[in-house]
Amino acid sequence: MKKTFLFSVLLCLAGLFSFVACEHEEEKNTLNVSPPEITFSSQGEAKNITISSNTDWNIEPESLNWLDISLTSGNGAATVTLTTVENSSTVTHSATLTVTAGDKTATVAVSQRGVSPPPQATISGDDSNCPQGTSSVTLTASATGATSYVWYNGENVIPDKTASTMAVTTRGRNTYYAAGVNEVGAKNVN
Repeated sequence: MKKTFLFSVLLCLAGLFSFVACEHEEEKNTLNVSPPEITFSSQGEAKNITISSNTDWNIEPESLNWLDISLTSGNGAATVTLTTVENSSTVTHSATLTVTAGDKTATVAVSQRGVSPPPQATISGDDSNCPQGTSSVTLTASATGATSYVWYNGENVIPDKTASTMAVTTRGRNTYYAAGVNEVGAKNVN
């Protein structure tokens, strides 16, 4: 009986020592961020990134003058809203956001398009075959990037003329201008 008791005590002590000797493994940090890239229009808008982690996380840089970040730190899962205001310049804004959670990092490439530069319109037409005093001519405007045109007679807009060509019949001297208009409404008069 003594042997059985002694054996039982030794077995219990061996189990206790093996439990104490085992090292407690730390949970590894996890971090998932999506999407890895976001592009905003020049008009300004809001888009989301999703972060999931098993530890505290933070976003760097915390602020940019053209991008608002709704949440720059947290723990666990979160949806972070990125918001831009209108970019009225022709320059594209860009930045890389770095999300850090413990020893893990992920990046999000963020950019915002600039406005398309106003189209440069040129006008052509030949009035050399017109009788003295009366002029009939078809004017053609050409502008790279133009989606429509605005025509002017002097300083006055000619209503309902948005095509790249315009036929005119005039008496006397008139000055016509055309403005090429791009997809965001920017125009340039020539």
